[in-house]
Amino acid sequence: MTDHHVLVIDAGSSSIRCHLVGPAGEITQSATRPWVYTDEPDAATLERSFDLEACWQSLCDAIAECTSDSSQAPLAVSITSQRQSMVIMDSEGRPIYGGPNTDVRAAFQGFALDVQHGRLLYGTTGHKPTLMMAAGKLAWLRDNRPSAHDELAHVVTLADWFAYKLTGQIACEPTLAAASGLLDIRTRAWASEMFEELGLRCPEGQLQGATEIRGTVNANEIASLAGVPVVVAGADTQCGMIGAGAVEAGQVGIVAGWSAPVQMLVSEPLQSPEMKTWTGLFQSPELWAMESSAGDIGNVWRWLVETLSGGEQDYEEMDGLAGTTPPGSIGVTGHFGPQAMDVSGVGMRLGGILFPTPIAMGGPSRGQIGRAVLESFAFTIRANLEQLEGESGITARSIALGGGLSRSSTFKETLPDVLDRPLSMYRQFEVTARGCDAIARTALGEYKSLSEAAAAVSQDSHTSVPDDATAIEYQGLYEDWLELNEDIGPLLT
Repeated sequence: MTDHHVLVIDAGSSSIRCHLVGPAGEITQSATRPWVYTDEPDAATLERSFDLEACWQSLCDAIAECTSDSSQAPLAVSITSQRQSMVIMDSEGRPIYGGPNTDVRAAFQGFALDVQHGRLLYGTTGHKPTLMMAAGKLAWLRDNRPSAHDELAHVVTLADWFAYKLTGQIACEPTLAAASGLLDIRTRAWASEMFEELGLRCPEGQLQGATEIRGTVNANEIASLAGVPVVVAGADTQCGMIGAGAVEAGQVGIVAGWSAPVQMLVSEPLQSPEMKTWTGLFQSPELWAMESSAGDIGNVWRWLVETLSGGEQDYEEMDGLAGTTPPGSIGVTGHFGPQAMDVSGVGMRLGGILFPTPIAMGGPSRGQIGRAVLESFAFTIRANLEQLEGESGITARSIALGGGLSRSSTFKETLPDVLDRPLSMYRQFEVTARGCDAIARTALGEYKSLSEAAAAVSQDSHTSVPDDATAIEYQGLYEDWLELNEDIGPLLT
């Protein structure tokens, strides 16, 4: 029965996921489908674009699977999606372009815009590099498909496009629109003046908040949900913050999924003077989300487990081996990106796993490698947390962890010791789904506010405190890791 459940659609970086979430925040049913991409002969080498109709059908299939055992429709549908993914449509609602956050077709246009207008772009939208943002994609469309560019009428995010397919209503949710570089983060309105100065067409339309009902389901493909209210809950990381109970200024959330953004909620749109971090909107209009990301650590963990397990995804075995290895991994270290986010100058870096040589003295075990990689994730998160606190001038009031990587017992034990801070965690690691559920129930009136919804979510939390001796040991290991990571340096200069 789903009469007290919310159907959450999470259009994430790795896949399309659907969850039925019960009144206590428990996920009772899930379904997953892969993204479907298409080839475009006129696009750059590293282009990636969605086959939107195939993705829509995949979503319909996932919804059918997720609700197949149900005798009643859910209370609501709540949608989130990867940030920086967007769909450009004409005046009839037909898609001109739809691409994920990994599409870099606009590398040339984005670089040129950043060189000429970097301060304007960052100061207005709070985001760089522009190759990932709406301005870059619109400039690419103008330069490469002028006839299609002339037909442009709407630019929406991926979650908003799925909501359009479900309800027929075209609108943009502010946290997602801001993350795609469409809004002025200070006014929370369309960045009309910025686009005009860039010589680009400014996409405008209705902005609709996360706790407002977008419409009701009327799509023929999923007639079983006809009449069910639809909510666009917002950007996936911000939804994860709410699912981790972080809804007040000074609170920090770490949503360690495919990537690991570290967000701090602030009461004004603070920005990095050196343009290193991101500043976006939060679902509560009096708050902004300042972010320093640890990069694609979940993706790295997947790669490592598959590589060391012969293509298998035996995360539990690798986690167990890592847990039997002492702190410091007996001299093995992992390096998978910069120690702290710096979007002022993105690029490739050298990285990998380093260990003592000669190998004749004994090569590293799988457990050593696994622990070293998990420790490198914790070190990277600490570097980004320290950067956020330095840029904002605010010491975190509390820190919460969620996301798929929080299933790792070794990581959950290591992170509080590396941070030397208490860390709130949850039995249910899917904090993004829980946040979407909480937002939908707020929109329906079950909660009076997002603060009340977050308080209900937090009843499931427990706090892990650092071990003093291990924290001291990790302080030295962290300093060594920072120094070595800096020495490795960029691949391209």
